[in-house]
Amino acid sequence: MPTQRTPELLRNVNIDELTQPRRPGVVRIARFMAGSALRNLQDEIAAFSPEQWHEDRDAVVSMSGQRIERNHRTFAHKLSRGDQAPLTKLPELFSATEKIEDAVRSLGLDSLRDWEADDVTVHHYDRPDRVGIGFHRDSKRFWGIIPILSVEGSSNLAIRTAGAKTYRPSDEGDLLLLRAPGIIDEVGDFRPEHAVTDLSEFGRISLMVRANLQPDTQLPGQHYNNWVI
Repeated sequence: MPTQRTPELLRNVNIDELTQPRRPGVVRIARFMAGSALRNLQDEIAAFSPEQWHEDRDAVVSMSGQRIERNHRTFAHKLSRGDQAPLTKLPELFSATEKIEDAVRSLGLDSLRDWEADDVTVHHYDRPDRVGIGFHRDSKRFWGIIPILSVEGSSNLAIRTAGAKTYRPSDEGDLLLLRAPGIIDEVGDFRPEHAVTDLSEFGRISLMVRANLQPDTQLPGQHYNNWVI
């Protein structure tokens, strides 16, 4: 049975968009974060040193053989493993991650009641003349929901479903929820194929939080600042 939702933030969330397999599988929560909380998070990320960023400029080939164009840099922190001391110096990032984690658990689905973030990644898409990241599906190891907070700048999330494209705008403070394995009981692959497109002149900074079915292994090409195996 569904659990009780958090009405203030999640009142207008269309759960069917996530749980019905023929739907695109992406929900937008407008202005999930705003005001001083958002500004403080922006300021904290703006103060990152060059050494904290990892450049992801090359195209990669996914495990399914799909070529994915990337035009961004990342800051990634493993929450369930590695040295957690650096996170104590990033209180706004930690607070935003906790708020997102609480929102996912409050969506009203039993499968997400114990959803726990395994990592947090900041993406800086700084080439507005190019696609931020090309069409891809997130790894099957990231389960339930993949939340992405738009911290600064804006873009569209393009979603490709059965050959047709739809778009979800993502403005500052918006939270996108992407369907991931485990939220639908039916057999099949219902992960949305998506891309970050139509970047604002500034580009875009986003914060992504993921739960992980294989927390002790690392994806090829994944880089964490605080955990190396």
